[in-house]
Amino acid sequence: MENGRMSNAALAAATKTAESTSHARVQALREAGVISGIHAEVDTGAIGRPLQALIFVRIHPGSREELQTENERLAKLPSVLNVFFLGGHYDFVLWVAASNPTELRSFVLHDLSEHRAIASTETSVILDHRRGTNFNGDQ
Repeated sequence: MENGRMSNAALAAATKTAESTSHARVQALREAGVISGIHAEVDTGAIGRPLQALIFVRIHPGSREELQTENERLAKLPSVLNVFFLGGHYDFVLWVAASNPTELRSFVLHDLSEHRAIASTETSVILDHRRGTNFNGDQ
């Protein structure tokens, strides 16, 4: 669903089901954990943070026991939109938003590179992005 604020009546009409059926189906999906939340899409440019980047992070091999702690620390940093815990060459990828290149550089230097658990980072500036609109779980 593209509109998380759609009323149950509108959802029922769109899916050609009774309102009670629509409500019961949504409730069942929530209880089953299929729907875990409904989130706002924020235009980071409108809040003064137009520069977005993906920052790939590697943790020092000796700090592996701190992966969960580091995951939680990274998620709390003010510039971070999302943290993805990865398998492979990198341990995390951070999706961040900054007001300008200087702020992004400061974030990488001070919040990441100066931290003892961080071995290396690689930053890719996001030029444009689109949210997928056609995922429905079918295979």
